[in-house]
Amino acid sequence: MIILVADTMLGYHSEEGWTGLIDVVLAHYGIEAEEKAVVLFVGVIPIALDVLFKYWM
Repeated sequence: MIILVADTMLGYHSEEGWTGLIDVVLAHYGIEAEEKAVVLFVGVIPIALDVLFKYWM
């Protein structure tokens, strides 16, 4: 289970997973997602988290 979550959340290939997660969270709070912000988030946050977990731990 841990490997599945880590692969989904930290994998570079999981753009659809991150986009889906953002859409679900923002829809829950009633916020409309701006496409450029989602693309920027998906391009930066997974890589930053991957670097953090690989080099900090």
